[in-house]
Amino acid sequence: MNTRWKTRYLLATLLALPAAGVQAHLGGEPAHADFLTGLMHPLSGLDHLLAAFAAGLLAVRLGMPAYRSIPLVFLAMLGLGAWGGFSGIQLPVAGSVIALSVLVFGVLLASRNPIPGTAALALVATFAVFQGNTHALALPAEGLIAASIAGLIAMTGMLLAIGIMTGHALQRSARPHLLRIGGSFLAASGLVFLSGFQ
Repeated sequence: MNTRWKTRYLLATLLALPAAGVQAHLGGEPAHADFLTGLMHPLSGLDHLLAAFAAGLLAVRLGMPAYRSIPLVFLAMLGLGAWGGFSGIQLPVAGSVIALSVLVFGVLLASRNPIPGTAALALVATFAVFQGNTHALALPAEGLIAASIAGLIAMTGMLLAIGIMTGHALQRSARPHLLRIGGSFLAASGLVFLSGFQ
C-alpha cells in the first residue's frame, strides 16, 4: 500500500470513529463504569477525538525527543485527570479548554517554526488533564473505576497512534506540507468548537 492510500485509509478510519462511538451509546447511558464504557467514551465527542489525534501529529512534527514524550505524557496526565474526576474534582471550563487544545495544537502544526519541546510537553500535559477530567465526569461514578480509566487510556492511545501514523505518512509523501495544512484545518475546527461555548 503506497503512502497516499495509507494516508487516506488512516483519515477514513479517524472519520469513522465517532460513528462507532454513537453506535456504542444507542442502548442508553451506562449505569456502571467499566472498561468498555471508558473505551468508547473518547469517541463520543469530536473535540476529544481531534485533540488526541492532533497530539499525535504534533509528536511527529516536533521529532525527538518530543516524539516519544508527548504520547506518554498525554496518556499519563489523561489518567490523572480522570482519576481526579472520579474522585469528585471538577476542573473549571474544561469543555472550553479541550476546544482550545484543538485550536492550539492546530496552530503549532501550521506554524513554520516548531515550538520548543519542553513548552509543547507543558501544553500537552495541561490539556490532557482537562480531557481526562471531563471524560470521568461524564461517566458513571460507580462501578469498575480503574477499568474505566484503563479503557479511556487505551482508546486515547489508539487515537494518538492514528495521529502519529498519519503524520509519518504525510511527511513521507510527495507533499509533506499537507501536515501544516492539516494543522490549519484543526485550528479552524478548534475555533468552531470554542464558539459553541460562548
